[in-house]
Amino acid sequence: MAIILTHHARERMAFRGVSQEMIEEVIFTPDWTKPGPANRILAFKRTPRGLLKIVYRVEGADHIIVSVIWED
Repeated sequence: MAIILTHHARERMAFRGVSQEMIEEVIFTPDWTKPGPANRILAFKRTPRGLLKIVYRVEGADHIIVSVIWED
């Protein structure tokens, strides 16, 4: 199972100070998830910094990270 970061996701990670470890924690142990548009999954986790939302899709065994957003 691989984590694949899109160009957009990499840009957002750098801009928003989010590490790959943080992304893995959110998608593998989210506080909650909900379906998003275009077969995407929205995963949420509260952190000391605020609510982190990861937008991703699953292709086979791979998790394709589309975007990284701080909600709070």
